[in-house]
Amino acid sequence: MFRTSSPPAIHPPSGSRSPLEVTEPSELLKSATELFAARANHTQHEVTIFRELAMNLLPQTPVEVRRTMAKRLMSHPTAPRDVLLALAGDTDTAVSFPLLRNMDHIPTQILVEQAERGPDSLRRTIAERHELAPDVIDTLMRHSGTGVIEILLLRSDLRLTESQIDTLLKRPDGKSGFGQLMRNRAPLSDSQLMGHFLHLSAPERNQALAAAELLSLTEMARKGLTRPIRPVFKSSVLTILRECAMAPGPELFTAELCYALRLPRPFVQRIISADDGQTLAIGLKAIGFEVEDASRILVRMLGDRMPLSEIKGLLRLYARVSHGAAMTLVDRWIGVEAPDKNLHRKGIAEAAVEEAISAATTNAETKPARVASPYQETSRPAARQAGSSERDRKEHPWKEIAEIENLLKFG
Repeated sequence: MFRTSSPPAIHPPSGSRSPLEVTEPSELLKSATELFAARANHTQHEVTIFRELAMNLLPQTPVEVRRTMAKRLMSHPTAPRDVLLALAGDTDTAVSFPLLRNMDHIPTQILVEQAERGPDSLRRTIAERHELAPDVIDTLMRHSGTGVIEILLLRSDLRLTESQIDTLLKRPDGKSGFGQLMRNRAPLSDSQLMGHFLHLSAPERNQALAAAELLSLTEMARKGLTRPIRPVFKSSVLTILRECAMAPGPELFTAELCYALRLPRPFVQRIISADDGQTLAIGLKAIGFEVEDASRILVRMLGDRMPLSEIKGLLRLYARVSHGAAMTLVDRWIGVEAPDKNLHRKGIAEAAVEEAISAATTNAETKPARVASPYQETSRPAARQAGSSERDRKEHPWKEIAEIENLLKFG
């Protein structure tokens, strides 16, 4: 009998992979993409299988593979739309760029997210798309650089809304770069000029002042008033503001001015620390300070960064602008800077007009009841509630009056 031996075992070559071993997900998706892109036409069943595979593996797929997929699939006639949209919303710019540039009908949410994420090279591609929803334009105007804004402004098919113009006016570069292009495209209305006084050029501020004066006179004529209206702030409010202006640092004065004018802190901080002083001067005029008090406050707040000659110019503006125009401007600033908080609050100009009417129709022997101003609430800002703030005002009231009065001897 012959003894038969078993056949020798067959082992795969060293370094090779057994067909039974599981392929890495990224390699599997890469191979599937190459096979799918190699043929122009696929059955619906094949498209469905590729879609399910891609949507399940994309979250774990390395960026290099996702970039390859975006390039191979962006112009494929039967590529699954869900896969293309997932690539268009990718966080990697090189993945999303081909789809944002070539794909039609991308949902607004994806475009908004990519416009927020940037960079500007990607935003430029979005700005050049054929159709742009208002939400996408709004996002681009908030987050894009000057070059992208100019692309939007040069498009003849886009019509700027008032809120979009407001957004551009509030940008730090709104006075330069695209600023003039925007004004040529959509000249500012009187309402926009008054509401955005802080962000205007010098000639535009003159137009805003003229518009405010005219509107104030028109309101007086409509109400039948014969005497100019004056602010209705209580004397205690003025006293507190004067004392806080003389305290060390601008923090107390900033907090009290926010409270008095109902303007947001960033706005008030900017008019004190970065503006040329005109906005602050108008705010003080709307409160009703005498020129001597206003001059002391202007020197105290602006003297460190402005020469005395420019402060003299602010005092000339202070003397020239009427109380009615100043109050009208402040009310417009509130409407632009803090509209949600003031929908049901009476403006200082309206309160002053009502007070003037009340005074004119009240018997001279009867003391007229003062109109309750929306700026005279009893609750104080946090800066005043602190004990240290009270001590500061008591220890430093009018500390530098003599020095300031010497500075104000302009002659």
